[in-house]
Amino acid sequence: MAFTYGSDLWIADRSGGPARRLTSTAAVESDPHFSPDGKQIAFSSNRSGTDAVYVVGVEGGAPTRLIWYPGNDLAGTSTVLTDALADAVSPAWDRDGRHLYFLASTDLALGSGWANTSSIASNPNYGAYVMVLRGDDPTPFPPRATRKPLPRRPNPTRRRCGSGSTPRTWAAGSWRWRSRSGTTAWRWPVPRARYSSVSGPRTSPNDRPAMAGSWTETVEPIRDESELRQRAWVEDNRRRVDELSGGKLAYVWVPNTGGGGYRSFNRYLFAQQDKVGAVIDERFNGGGNLDDYMVDYLNRTLRGAITNEVPGGAPFLIPQGVLGPKVLLINELAGSGGDYFPWAFRQQKVGPLIGARTWGGLVKSSVHYALIDGGALTAPDNAVFDPINNRWVAEHEGVPPDIEVLIDAKSIAAGRDPQLERAVQETMRLVSAQPSRKVVPPPFPRPSKRPGRP
Repeated sequence: MAFTYGSDLWIADRSGGPARRLTSTAAVESDPHFSPDGKQIAFSSNRSGTDAVYVVGVEGGAPTRLIWYPGNDLAGTSTVLTDALADAVSPAWDRDGRHLYFLASTDLALGSGWANTSSIASNPNYGAYVMVLRGDDPTPFPPRATRKPLPRRPNPTRRRCGSGSTPRTWAAGSWRWRSRSGTTAWRWPVPRARYSSVSGPRTSPNDRPAMAGSWTETVEPIRDESELRQRAWVEDNRRRVDELSGGKLAYVWVPNTGGGGYRSFNRYLFAQQDKVGAVIDERFNGGGNLDDYMVDYLNRTLRGAITNEVPGGAPFLIPQGVLGPKVLLINELAGSGGDYFPWAFRQQKVGPLIGARTWGGLVKSSVHYALIDGGALTAPDNAVFDPINNRWVAEHEGVPPDIEVLIDAKSIAAGRDPQLERAVQETMRLVSAQPSRKVVPPPFPRPSKRPGRP
């Protein structure tokens, strides 16, 4: 049997015995499949930069990217067939070993980054392809006969590579589908009335202190109120920032650098584009991916504007977002991706960091060794470093703030948040120091105006 472990390709006899490693590279190998004769294994690998399909013999050796060999024995000089610009995955042999099926996409785009925040929204479309491995085999999709011959035209759903004795590849247009791998459909629940048939505590509300005229309501408590409390904390912070800044600043909370943080960032930043600055709050950030999305959007500056067809309407700005000054709130309970986010925020010179030093745990632990008792051991895996200064990023030291503000029990008991208050103060100072500029369109040209005439 063939399997992947530690991102490498392995093979082992089903009857037992030691496993043999067939590949050993820095790339990630996946989806191994035996050929029908058991002599070769097709698998996916990103060793070329993007995912591509490779073939390797069961005895090992250098894998070759999805290829066709002259002759019926699949031996000889190799010729690369797959498109270097395509992301090719999920190889599968047919029973006779004459065809190899795979999926390929040419719009992978930001999905090519496996640990990047920008890859979260990637939703590439994959087409199903079949490769004819022998030059003398016919196409699996012969043209259909028609009563009246029609002139041959390029078919956008069929792609042919080569002619004559060269191999051919067709897109299976009749069963093309769209892959939604990695995306989740979210549906917000619709509030419903609770009726007495639902089990739970009952109460009898009334508009006066008497049972007469009251009615019965059944209350079903939720199992966990932590999300409600978290949302209340976020909304209280947003309202507090709005109050302290006189409605001039936005508040954006980033709970992690995964899907939840990505959605929260988009929800709060782009809904407050009328603000002149923003307080970004990543305190308690649980990590996830390495951010290359949020910092890039926060670092944007005004590039252009579009006129508004509504009389007196404000121009539309390019790019979108809050284009004024920003600060980032950090604390000792933000780590992993929550370490990298403030490091990148500072490295890109977006604005100052305010609060307390992050906890400093950026090395990924994803290698899990199974134990006979059902437990597992983990070991350090990928680490993040700064290639410009040749230093490790944040590990064991965290990211220190530019302005240190600690939370004290007395302030919390009084209902205050000293870190948030200082963030608003510092952002307003940056806003005041930045020259105010009203965006207005230039005078419209009058090409029909004659010289010397008003």
